[in-house]
Amino acid sequence: MVTAWKLSGREVVLRAKNALYRNDGGFRFTDVTKESGAGDDGWGCGVAVGDVDNDGDLDLYVTNYGPNRLLLNQGDGTFRDATGRSGTGDPRWSTCATFFDAEGDGDLDLYVTNYVSAGWDEIIAAERTLLWKDQLVMVGPVGLPGARDIFYRNRGDGTFEDATAAAGLEDIGAFFGYTAVATDYDDDGDVDLYVANDSNPNFCYRNNGDGTFTDVGSWNGSGMSGTGDAQAGMGADAGDVDGDLDLDLVVTNFAEDVVTLYRNAGGGFFEDATASSGLSVATFKPLSWGVAFFDFDNDEDLDLVIANGHIYPQADEIRERIGGYGFNAQNQLFENDGRGRFSEITADAGPAFRVEASSHGLAIGDLDNDGDLDLVFVNVDAAPTVMENVGGNARSWLTLDLRPPGGRNLLLNAKVLLTAGGRTQLREVRTGNSFASHHDLRVHFGLGENDTAERVEIRWADGTKKVLTNVKARRILRVTPD
Repeated sequence: MVTAWKLSGREVVLRAKNALYRNDGGFRFTDVTKESGAGDDGWGCGVAVGDVDNDGDLDLYVTNYGPNRLLLNQGDGTFRDATGRSGTGDPRWSTCATFFDAEGDGDLDLYVTNYVSAGWDEIIAAERTLLWKDQLVMVGPVGLPGARDIFYRNRGDGTFEDATAAAGLEDIGAFFGYTAVATDYDDDGDVDLYVANDSNPNFCYRNNGDGTFTDVGSWNGSGMSGTGDAQAGMGADAGDVDGDLDLDLVVTNFAEDVVTLYRNAGGGFFEDATASSGLSVATFKPLSWGVAFFDFDNDEDLDLVIANGHIYPQADEIRERIGGYGFNAQNQLFENDGRGRFSEITADAGPAFRVEASSHGLAIGDLDNDGDLDLVFVNVDAAPTVMENVGGNARSWLTLDLRPPGGRNLLLNAKVLLTAGGRTQLREVRTGNSFASHHDLRVHFGLGENDTAERVEIRWADGTKKVLTNVKARRILRVTPD
């Protein structure tokens, strides 16, 4: 869990360390921060996970206000700080990051989003305010200088180079970068990049097939809302919500703006399907951050969960006067009808969804290995909210633990097509989604009433395939390449 600092006036009174918890099973966790060496005390923002050095274990990249950190897994439960040698210690205000193989050479490159350009003295001495709903609040980000994102190309020898300009990934206007999703949205075999920007158009970088990129968001329908407006992009995710076997996009935004669903129309184009998907009214008031598609009830379609919480403590005064959401808010759960239309079921989702906090981070995984997906929300100035999925495994399921050997990236951006009962579902393995968070890398499918998957096709990141037939359900199956 990534943490930050506590301020009292202009003084730093606590530099909290990031925390690493080992899952002991049965929803019991042990704090192994000290012995693991993962407890960096920078002003943490987010984390991305990937096998940077191709040795078969997962490494960590932590984004900070200040120098970021690359922590290499030593394979024995400990981590070594490799930031200096790797050259990945961007000293600016970094928010999110994602690993992916941009040029298909078998190792993981790194994209890091940056927010605004502001030195420590400027932040500590900040006195600028703006009037928001008759309340004086902090100013930003509009009016502040943005910070350009950075792309690190992996040289394959433990070092990275700044290849932002060479790859065509330079911000056109130093936008306020938040979440980056590495996804092959056009299914052409290379990995593209979608970036949610606060108060500016989002980027949709199409991979040209050689590790260089072209921003096509301004004309393919994914850069702005259907009305042509730039929104305040926070979190983002990709998934096949309507079962047509291509990847749609979702982006969370500021309060009094909708969570936007971009439906993949094929041919590299998207359409704003927020209204037709049923998300407009229910997502308008909250300020939303982390977001994820997942099949919470194992009924063979992707549902939606959203983390909510304001940035202005003054929102509590507005809430008392005119209603709506305060600084703390309930998170939201939406059920998919199987065709990409969502209905909010937060009120019926159990007491955990009645918790109010200012939630930003959101991670999903089967924490107790019982066949349904659990949730973890990271909250501002509060303990995280850990939600156990109770009864989601009443229907059938299958989880694939993809375990390629070290030596070449095959896992991240692998795609899996599963057919059960004549219905085919699509999943893609990614890191750094939601908002500044990382999900379970295992691939989970709800199978409804089916006891067997007739066919499972795994498309590894290098383009090779593995096909399994007549796979029994209700188990976690480890799969390696042929």
